[in-house]
Amino acid sequence: MDAQAGLLVAKIRKAALLGLDSPQKVDVVQVQAVKEPSRHEKIREAIKRITDQQPPAEREAINLISKIGGERALELLKAGSANGNGAVPSAISMIAITLVLTWEL
Repeated sequence: MDAQAGLLVAKIRKAALLGLDSPQKVDVVQVQAVKEPSRHEKIREAIKRITDQQPPAEREAINLISKIGGERALELLKAGSANGNGAVPSAISMIAITLVLTWEL
């Protein structure tokens, strides 16, 4: 019986030396991180949310400004202002600023 136990111990040691006691199959799992929006995209989305909360007339004005360009829209607004000194009313200024921020990011 001691001989059988000794043979078993020898076989176990041989298997360990040859690496036969290691797992036969290894599962490799790759985890990809969720792509988070860039800082630029976050700022653009924040401005878009603010713009979307504006009344429909102001949203339409922003859309029209984007079609003709910010500089041209500002020229037209200054030329057509009611007070004659070329000052742009504050609501229109806000629309122009929002547009510039939105499209120049």
